[in-house]
Amino acid sequence: STLFPYTTLFRSLADPSSVEEMSFSNGDGTTYFDTMNVRFVDNPYFSSEGGLVYSTKDGVRTIFAATKEFSTPDLVLEDVRVGEGVFRENAVLRSVEFRAGVIIGKSAFAFCPNLKAVKVSAAGFSVAERAFNECKALESVEISGEGCIVGKYAFENAIIARLDLSGVTKVEDWAFSMVKVDEPVCLPSSLEYVGEFAFAQADGAAYNGWVSEAVLCQRSEERRVGKECRS
Repeated sequence: STLFPYTTLFRSLADPSSVEEMSFSNGDGTTYFDTMNVRFVDNPYFSSEGGLVYSTKDGVRTIFAATKEFSTPDLVLEDVRVGEGVFRENAVLRSVEFRAGVIIGKSAFAFCPNLKAVKVSAAGFSVAERAFNECKALESVEISGEGCIVGKYAFENAIIARLDLSGVTKVEDWAFSMVKVDEPVCLPSSLEYVGEFAFAQADGAAYNGWVSEAVLCQRSEERRVGKECRS
């Protein structure tokens, strides 16, 4: 009833209907299904569509893995969960948009070499820990949905041409540490909390290094910068 895929040995997999759960093959959340063709036969717990493997157990629709058949460069997600490490190192993705009802796991899009655009239009969205770290080709990151949170190490060591945080209320520790940004980063008036080293060693940021002290201790300055962002 449980499958532990070690897929260096396989190039195709047909899951029987008895499989109820699949576990990751190692600690970083990588399933390695990107090397395989996966199909399901009368399985009520898993399904495949467009090269993505979905888990539907307990009524929660979750993207469990991306197989080698995945070929959608511009991904729009709505009312779905994305498991840990699902798109890690995926070379197909060019852009991803998050709409209402999306929850993503740790490292879900980390190390994607060709990912150019990330857009968050959903309110209350949380960018998971290390979700986009080491993404080096980002031309635009736009988080405009109200009340959004950027988690720990979310964009660590990424390269971003333009960063829009207009909907963000919380930036957690190390979220943008060592990020290289072409344009200065404006911190909006909606921002309520910035964690330790959130922008540490970030090139091009409006506040560098100990940004949490600069923002939290200078509320009037934060609001002034926020107005400049909207102008």
